[in-house]
Amino acid sequence: MTATSRTDRDPTPTAHDAVMAAGNGSAAWSPESGQFCVEDFLTPGFMFDLHERLYGALWSWAGRPRVRMLRIGVDPSHVPVDLRSTLDNLAYRWANTDDGGARQLAIAVHAELVRIHPLVDGNERTTRLIGELVSLAAQDPNSSPAVYDWSIDKRTYIDLLRVFDQNRDPILLAAFIPITLIE
Repeated sequence: MTATSRTDRDPTPTAHDAVMAAGNGSAAWSPESGQFCVEDFLTPGFMFDLHERLYGALWSWAGRPRVRMLRIGVDPSHVPVDLRSTLDNLAYRWANTDDGGARQLAIAVHAELVRIHPLVDGNERTTRLIGELVSLAAQDPNSSPAVYDWSIDKRTYIDLLRVFDQNRDPILLAAFIPITLIE
């Protein structure tokens, strides 16, 4: 029996395929080990490339920044600068401080991306995926990996996102979103 690749079975890209393809452009990504660094996920280029790879078959504008003003998110003209400076600040904090751990960093990344709302559509799914990726890259490799359980009360989640928007402290939001260990 011969093994078939995933693309032989189904041409639709999975999140794994999109992450691996988007990550191949990263200088810190190692194809031999398959390891990413936190900083690999904290670039606008990675986010837009991932979004395009996930949704390019569905939306012609996938992977492009939002250009219209919405009720949520920063002014579209501020998306490029806010996105770059926010991700750079988070990468700097991760590399140079001891405030918070992997869980708080990943939730801060997710919440900041939600606050900016850089994409036309698919913000929630994309920001959750990037938060998960940051969390996994930031976790101790000698411990069982943990992922977020996003089946949460949406009203409380939105209220806690608003609290985060006011104080930029991920502690309450990180405590609210449970994690599940992967065995």
